[in-house]
Amino acid sequence: IMHVKIDPGAQWTVEAPLEQSALVYVRKGSAFLRGLTGDKVLAKSQQTATFGHNGGTITIENASEKRDPLDLLLLMALPLQEPAVQAGPIVMNSAAEVNDAY
Repeated sequence: IMHVKIDPGAQWTVEAPLEQSALVYVRKGSAFLRGLTGDKVLAKSQQTATFGHNGGTITIENASEKRDPLDLLLLMALPLQEPAVQAGPIVMNSAAEVNDAY
């Protein structure tokens, strides 16, 4: 998990390890994100973007037209490879486990 702040007009590049998924959560500001495809995608404040687990370079650019820094969280990890079932705020591996939690 990385907490990153990027100045206006600046960009930051990070290598995503092979087989790890990545997630970017924009806390404040707007970001242009580029992954393996090279497509530039806009993510605004309180939005999340995900990247597959095939490694490569992730480039994040501050897209703010103002002079505000971009504030984001970057999370990278191996995928769980387990089933997930959600009900409200509870996430378990099966519906039976979710029912037991209530």
